[in-house]
Amino acid sequence: MTDTNLVDMKPFLERHERRARHIFIAMLSVSLTLSAVVFTRAVLKGGAPGEVLLTLWMPVVQGPLTIGVLWIASALYGRKRPLPFDGSLPMNPDDARNAARVANAGLVFVTGFGVVAIAGQVFWLLWKAGLLPDAGDWGFRATLAAIGALSAYFGNVSTRMPTPRAPEAKPGVRMKYNRLAGWMCVLLGLGFAFAGLFLPLSALPAAVGILSITVLAAFAVGTVMYYSALKSPSTR
Repeated sequence: MTDTNLVDMKPFLERHERRARHIFIAMLSVSLTLSAVVFTRAVLKGGAPGEVLLTLWMPVVQGPLTIGVLWIASALYGRKRPLPFDGSLPMNPDDARNAARVANAGLVFVTGFGVVAIAGQVFWLLWKAGLLPDAGDWGFRATLAAIGALSAYFGNVSTRMPTPRAPEAKPGVRMKYNRLAGWMCVLLGLGFAFAGLFLPLSALPAAVGILSITVLAAFAVGTVMYYSALKSPSTR
């Protein structure tokens, strides 16, 4: 392959980051507006501001907080992407296509999470207004199913993440652990979707807690093993 076949990913990544920033600004603006509506409604009904924040944590605080955390995490990752997935080096056409797929899937993932958080606030308002009397039940199930679908989708696409080819970069280690992390996301997503769709409502909190703790522990152990393998002189 000659240099003329290489693709400069910097313009794509710059456009992608601008698009992501605009989406985050829009989602955060909508979520903050809904939080203000929920908070004002509760205060006008006689609730003390401090008590409202404590009792209405989910519809007031959780939405903007979720979107803000996703935005910060995306920005931090954008500054510390592993080569060659940072636009500083040209890629061959296959790597360029895979990089674009992973970047777009990541944007779908975080946008979907933000939309789910906003939908939770809307469900709460409609439920309190008496328009959706059962929103507390099926809204929770729909949220779990949506989060599960998003996690499974992103985990499947993330395995295409391009890796450096240089021997000192341990491409075999990076590819192996990238695939493992991707399939863990897929399994987590399927677990959330299954729980939301089929388990009894009373069992959902415990199921979500067990799934989350299990996956976080697996990711922690996997991260330690990954960096140990990268530092080991015997791995490639």
